[in-house]
Amino acid sequence: GTAVGGLVGALGFKRLVGIDTARGQFKGLGLDADKVMAQVDRGVTNTSLSMAEGASLAVGILATGAVPLNELEASIKRVANVSAAYNVDSSQAAYLLNNILT
Repeated sequence: GTAVGGLVGALGFKRLVGIDTARGQFKGLGLDADKVMAQVDRGVTNTSLSMAEGASLAVGILATGAVPLNELEASIKRVANVSAAYNVDSSQAAYLLNNILT
């Protein structure tokens, strides 16, 4: 019981740190972190991606400059779909899509 609770707590904390890190990176890119996170939230809705995964993907997607903020939601959903369809990690799917589409 305690070990499981500790593991869940550690994973939850790691996700929070990931989201905070991404928010800082968005600011570093000159973006409004709240607007980006709203797009991330809509992008991960009804997918297997967590907010932390979506935020991490968003940093990579937006850093390329190839995808404007108003297309971020669709880009995240595209990554989630490719990840599910080909049974690969979301970061691998994003890498493939970034190299094909840019």
